[in-house]
Amino acid sequence: MEATLGVRFTQAAVVGDGGLVELRYVVLDTQKASAFQNDTKHPPRLRNERSGKLAWRAALMKQGHELRPGQSYYLLYLNNGGAIKRGDKIEITSGPRRLAHVPVR
Repeated sequence: MEATLGVRFTQAAVVGDGGLVELRYVVLDTQKASAFQNDTKHPPRLRNERSGKLAWRAALMKQGHELRPGQSYYLLYLNNGGAIKRGDKIEITSGPRRLAHVPVR
């Protein structure tokens, strides 16, 4: 997933009194990461591995400047009906790529 998207997911956390999920990532390749960040119609999906519930409605953190390698950015997801809770493990899916067993803070 890192080689394709140009980012490394570093943290998933329930925020906003449980109503949002923040997914943090670090830019590895600015060109690929820019394409990833600009694809607003296909953000990664978050699936709770225990319940199978999804968080998929995302708000992208849009920068007014070029992405920088090593810099941290984030996506915010609506936590539909409390689909994801602290302590859960999620699977991040982007097209055919999957990253499993991501702990949620």
